[in-house]
Amino acid sequence: MKLPLLFPATLVSVLLFMGWQAQAWNFSARLFPMTLVGVGVLLLSFHIARELWRSFFSTQPQSGGQSMDIGMGEGEDPSVVRWRSMEIWAWLVGFFIAILSIGMLISIPLFSFLYLKFHAREAWWISILIPVLVTSFMYGLFELILHTAWIEGWLWELLWTE
Repeated sequence: MKLPLLFPATLVSVLLFMGWQAQAWNFSARLFPMTLVGVGVLLLSFHIARELWRSFFSTQPQSGGQSMDIGMGEGEDPSVVRWRSMEIWAWLVGFFIAILSIGMLISIPLFSFLYLKFHAREAWWISILIPVLVTSFMYGLFELILHTAWIEGWLWELLWTE
């Protein structure tokens, strides 16, 4: 098996295992997971088949040395690309930690503001407007309409539990 197909094949295996585990649940509980399993396995199977087809029947030479789907531009220093990748991962890990510690409803606008202002270096009005709009949309849709339970975060649980 080709190395780039290892991740999609692993995802198919995980999805099939999830579907097998969900079989014992009642219909309403397994409807959403089984829908995800079905769509995920279908799409990943198409992806794997397409990549196998390309590898066996393509007349174009395979591009070597490309470690990401996007690839690197001509003359880009690999250390700069590595640094940018690590920087994005640091933002994502920070966002995850913020969700766990202070909750989603605070983390999403806070993360959006910090990312826009300090990483993307956007103007103050954009850095404030976009998180306000995103939070308004999320709160309106998920809290008021769908009544979704939010992750409150560890600090909320420590400070406001009785």
